[in-house]
Amino acid sequence: MTVTIAVIDDDVGIRRQLRALLEQDGFEVVEYDPDRRGLKAIHLDFVDVLVTDIVMPDCDGFELLREIRNARNLDLPVVAYSKEIPMYATIAEKLGADAVVSLNGPGKLQAVAGTTRQIARSIYRNGSLSAELSSGQKPRPRTE
Repeated sequence: MTVTIAVIDDDVGIRRQLRALLEQDGFEVVEYDPDRRGLKAIHLDFVDVLVTDIVMPDCDGFELLREIRNARNLDLPVVAYSKEIPMYATIAEKLGADAVVSLNGPGKLQAVAGTTRQIARSIYRNGSLSAELSSGQKPRPRTE
C-alpha cells in the first residue's frame, strides 16, 4: 500500500520542494494550489495525510482546517506549517491540526517532511509499511 500525501501551498516552489522530499521517502504526492477556485477544487477523499501552509492569500489554512473537520467531516491527519508559528500554532491545533511546524530557521522543509513521515508511520503502525518507514527504507508500492 502506498501512502498518498496532499501538499497545499500557494508557493509553487515550496510545494515542489516538499513533493521532492516526500517522494524520496517513497510516498505518492499530489499538489494543490489553493487559488481562487477555493476549497471545492481540492479533492482529499483519496489522501492519507494532508500537509498545508497556514498563511495563503486566497484560502488560508484555518479555513481549510474548518472545512476538513466540520463541513467534510474527514478524519484526515493534518500537518500545518507557517513562519508565524507562535501566533498560529494554538489556533491550528484547536481547529484540528495534528502537528504544526515552523518554517523559521535552517532545515525548515526537512522538518515538515520529517513530521509528515512520522504521521504516515503512525497511520500504518501495525503493517509492513510501518516497519519499512521506521527502518529508513523506501516503501515499495503495494497492490491490494
